[in-house]
Amino acid sequence: MDNQLWNSATSRSSLEVGWHLARAELSAGFFHDYFHLQAFAHNLAPQLKEVKRLLDTQTYRTKPLREVLVPKGPFSTRPGSHLPIRDRVVFWAIVKTIAPIYENYIHKEVYSYRIKENPKQGELFRESDVLQIPFLKRKDIGEQLDPFEPWYGAWPDFEDRTKEVIGSGYTYMVVSDIAAYFENINLTILKEQLMSKLQDESILCNFIEESFSEWVNHSHLGGRPKRGIPQGTSISSFFGNIYLMPIDNKFINLQKERDIKYIRYMDDIRIVTKTLQDARFCIFELEKSVRKLHLNLQSAKTNILHEQPNKKEITKSLFDERIDKLSLIKTQLESGKMSEKEATWRLNNLATKKTDNTDDVKLSTKQISINKLTDRAMRMWMNLCVSVGTDQHIETLVHHLRYNPDQKLSRIFVNSCKVFPRHRKLGNFANSFINSDQCVHPQQAAELLRGARYLSGIPDDIWRFALRKALHEKDTFQLKIQSLLLLGMRSHNQKILDQIESRLYSENIIMNQPYYFSILGQSKCDQISRVIKYYDDHPNYHNREFGSFLIAVAHDFKISKSFLDHVFSDDVFIIDWQGVLFYISNNGDKSILNYLNDNIKYRLRNGGRTQLRSRLMLMKKNSLRK
Repeated sequence: MDNQLWNSATSRSSLEVGWHLARAELSAGFFHDYFHLQAFAHNLAPQLKEVKRLLDTQTYRTKPLREVLVPKGPFSTRPGSHLPIRDRVVFWAIVKTIAPIYENYIHKEVYSYRIKENPKQGELFRESDVLQIPFLKRKDIGEQLDPFEPWYGAWPDFEDRTKEVIGSGYTYMVVSDIAAYFENINLTILKEQLMSKLQDESILCNFIEESFSEWVNHSHLGGRPKRGIPQGTSISSFFGNIYLMPIDNKFINLQKERDIKYIRYMDDIRIVTKTLQDARFCIFELEKSVRKLHLNLQSAKTNILHEQPNKKEITKSLFDERIDKLSLIKTQLESGKMSEKEATWRLNNLATKKTDNTDDVKLSTKQISINKLTDRAMRMWMNLCVSVGTDQHIETLVHHLRYNPDQKLSRIFVNSCKVFPRHRKLGNFANSFINSDQCVHPQQAAELLRGARYLSGIPDDIWRFALRKALHEKDTFQLKIQSLLLLGMRSHNQKILDQIESRLYSENIIMNQPYYFSILGQSKCDQISRVIKYYDDHPNYHNREFGSFLIAVAHDFKISKSFLDHVFSDDVFIIDWQGVLFYISNNGDKSILNYLNDNIKYRLRNGGRTQLRSRLMLMKKNSLRK
């Protein structure tokens, strides 16, 4: 029967799974639109019902992407994308449905995006009444719903397999890199590959191709080449994995003719041989195979490495013993086999030691030019320092942030601010750097503002910087949103509130508009009524859903209690939702105000961030006035 998979992917239960998988990956993306996520969840059942209706009638249309230029290393960016939540839900439902089919065609030597070997209850997914809960824990989603082995389990297997092959007499390795891989995936070829395995699924394959085509960036003349899929979601990684299957098939067959080994993780392809002749042959075969997919190898990064007893080029290029030791610390911490105290001692030791590789430097180095392995090990070390609560990494972190706007480093800064809100070096760095000529990338500035709002005290220069960006018309959406969220941590006079309200009405990026409420939530009387009405009556669903949520959270005790229980479970959430909390404290029904006041009193007993405590005391004062 035709289109059975389409019918399965668009079923209510599949869309419910899609919702949970979409929500789980959002916080790890280039931008976490948690305001709209909460608003979407508030009306989850009718939202999914409407999405299903549009899919059933084949009238569903994807929404435009929000592009994000994400810093990658000191001097380059990757073109990231933020997919609307509805589209993520639909595509995760599709991926969940077709992943088991492709599992049968992907060779065992491919380690990326493989189906879990032992899903619970002998099924790929465990679907039950739990799907009706709008917010499952990420751990439960990963264990019960996510079809794929987590990358942190699959990548080490890929590395171990590489070491195993090298140790069995294969001493030559072809190394290369596909130029701008995701940006150059040909959508016509991708559709052909989908149709070859899903022959009776014309609706599904057409939907995938049409959606990706709508998301392609316009050229300077307004055209849209049928090339490229969004970066920043595992949805694209799944389809990118499928796209390289012809290369897998080519080299798996070539293994029958020549003594070679082929292994792959996404676009990281490793071909290992016993002779230089076979390695040279494989380079040219790889280039031909890649070009048939309308892709190109980067010639500057294409090389043959030779592993010898006195010159271990492969080991030196691919492996760092510190990464293995850091991975072991992480595993033992998670399993409870290592205490945080012991982990702190081991991390300090690793930070000050070099390896036998002469290109490596200490993890605590202030040297800017470091190789990729040291860079990766350094970030692992920093992340583990944050996890165990030791600040030994902070001096190294802020030094590198001055010269390297890489998103991964900026995220470590954000997490460090959450864990060490009173650390002077974090606030001093953000204060001096964000207003300097060195801060040239808006995404880095946005992440620094995001981290700064979790500090115990926020320097005055950062407040002023954020206010300028909030009122400025042309700043990037990430910088605008993070400015608004930070300003929500402070009370403002009526003149500033009026300016912010005026900017809300003239804001041309719909995604930004709910975040103005971070500040305007503290408004009162006619102003707050105007703002709520603006959201609730807005022609765009994005704002309308947010307006509906605001009305419910102040007047429906069940909804408000659920929201407040979530927010007061962590200081980070209290900081993130300042505008809505102040709005509730000024406008909530009596039973809701009593519940809010109880949460505030309990939280104030535990000490904590100076800035947050002052905000909570003001909130409590507002709620008692009512």
